[in-house]
Amino acid sequence: MSVDKDLFMYGLAAVTIVRDEAPYIKEWLDYHLLAGVDHFLIYNNESSDNLQEVLKPYVEKHLVTLIPYPKTYRQLMAYNDAVKYFKYYCRQMVFIDVDEFIFPQNGKNILDVTDEILGDNVAGLAVNLHTFGSNGFEKADYSIGVLERFTRRAEDNWTPIENNIPLGNAAVKTIADPRRLKMFVDNTHVPEYFEDYHAVNENCEVVEKFFNVPVTSNKIVINYYGTKSREEYAEKVHKRETARFVKRNEPVGFDANDRNEIFDDGILAYREKLRAEQISDGSDALKILAGRKRINGRRMFAALVRNLTPDFTKSNLKDFFANPKNRTTYFNDLIKFYKKAPPTFFAGNLETYLTCLSVSSYLRKGYLDDTTGAFFEEASLNAICKTFASNLSLLDLRLLVAELPRILAIPSATVKALVTVCLEIFPQFLEDFRVKGDIKNFEELSYLIKMLRVFSLYRK
Repeated sequence: MSVDKDLFMYGLAAVTIVRDEAPYIKEWLDYHLLAGVDHFLIYNNESSDNLQEVLKPYVEKHLVTLIPYPKTYRQLMAYNDAVKYFKYYCRQMVFIDVDEFIFPQNGKNILDVTDEILGDNVAGLAVNLHTFGSNGFEKADYSIGVLERFTRRAEDNWTPIENNIPLGNAAVKTIADPRRLKMFVDNTHVPEYFEDYHAVNENCEVVEKFFNVPVTSNKIVINYYGTKSREEYAEKVHKRETARFVKRNEPVGFDANDRNEIFDDGILAYREKLRAEQISDGSDALKILAGRKRINGRRMFAALVRNLTPDFTKSNLKDFFANPKNRTTYFNDLIKFYKKAPPTFFAGNLETYLTCLSVSSYLRKGYLDDTTGAFFEEASLNAICKTFASNLSLLDLRLLVAELPRILAIPSATVKALVTVCLEIFPQFLEDFRVKGDIKNFEELSYLIKMLRVFSLYRK
């Protein structure tokens, strides 16, 4: 069962990790704001340039969440961090670099394309690359945007083979439902998905690796500007963690990746089309886009009411919040409803109620008064508790186990009731893992059951 779209703060969030990308990131942000990205989770990996200064207007307008992320080899960890902490805020996530621009081929925005493809057991869209070359430029020219400077690329079927692995345009990047992702393990191009879920290409063909051949790019593609000029490519090599293995100023791989066979400036026309549709001449584009991307607390609140409080109509909404006694009465009525409702009412809704809990906690911090926010938190917990006691799927188990540490920290009597239900239900899954010989999941769940028993004793 899909989650109500109105519960999410963002339809699409872009996740990236950067180091010294100040000359390029503004163009990348502005383009993707037009193309349909609502928010950016940017992990700053020890940048020494003026990155924070460039990002300041976007941070102030709540378009960018900038997260300090020092040390080396951090990309996989950054992606996993985004999934762990933001998966209930974003309906979809895309994991790309600042030299990659998502380009829908039919003039639609990104979500229009992904919504046509994702669903049921399809959790991710694997998007092929179009690799752009240097256009013959030797030196960097930061006065002109990347999209204007580099308009020549490799042929669609450019997929050089290395160690029996197709590279070049065969490589893919992922747009996915973050609640279906287990984690990024050994490759930043594709994650591992929970059981029964997978990624597909634009033709709905299953993609199991970090490449897709033959290359598909009729609906959506990622323009990859990894080469740029020879000077910029050399600088890029030095910024990478692998730079220590090459001689200084040696542009490793430039000639092999400098592909300029096809002229392609389609992304410029696409950007201008979006700009004409969304921005009036002479208007402050950033201000307008920030207004459109602003978190809609009213929409999310209405979705909370719709998903948590059955038969609660707008007509009695004003009276409900005008008098605290009304809130207490209605909450008691709500709990009575939960107790009497048939299991089918809750079955398949755990993901919705976990999303409601995250939304309630967020709105409580800024959009709702503490009492109202607490009401919806408590309603979410009760719904989670009731749902967990109904017909539970393996995905439900995964989602709840991942959220339990945060839930256990909530000072609510319902949390204790939820722990009791977990201790009744978890052993059933434990036995199933034992019979199937699923040692890893068996050991993880065994440990969690022990911790919940200790927690249960402590909370008494």
